[in-house]
Amino acid sequence: MSGGWGRLLRCMLVGALVAIPTSAAGAPSLAERPTVAAGSPVIAAVPGSRGGTYATPIIVAQPGDDITFVNAEPFAHDVRSVQMGPDNTSWCKPWDPDEPQHRKRNPRQFPKGKCPLLWSLPISMTVGAVETKVYGTESLEPGTTVEFYCTVFPDMRGSVIVR
Repeated sequence: MSGGWGRLLRCMLVGALVAIPTSAAGAPSLAERPTVAAGSPVIAAVPGSRGGTYATPIIVAQPGDDITFVNAEPFAHDVRSVQMGPDNTSWCKPWDPDEPQHRKRNPRQFPKGKCPLLWSLPISMTVGAVETKVYGTESLEPGTTVEFYCTVFPDMRGSVIVR
């Protein structure tokens, strides 16, 4: 990239790196983020994730846990399970033109038979990390492992071990 766009992207990246708290190892310190409850499972994308995988490629969760997806990279990322979930979820129903998509009440509608067990909205950061809820945790089964990936960068993969 050259010109204004290249400078803008470099400024965004440098600003983001400065804004993200880091641990002694240099990885983002998610414990310092007040909106993520202590002990809650977190799936994270950090600078460099798009060329590799999530910063937390394996997490442990229980059915119904609040899993948070945090993106600290300037590129859009999301979480989508490989396994399909039940068709009776609020995000998997026929399209209703009288019920517009709404970020909180009805954030996404997947076609019947193609409902991911777990998923998040795609998010990207501008300055500082951004986060969103991972939907579907109430359908997790103890003793299973759920594989997930990023739909934007499909080589980014991870697993949720359900206890």
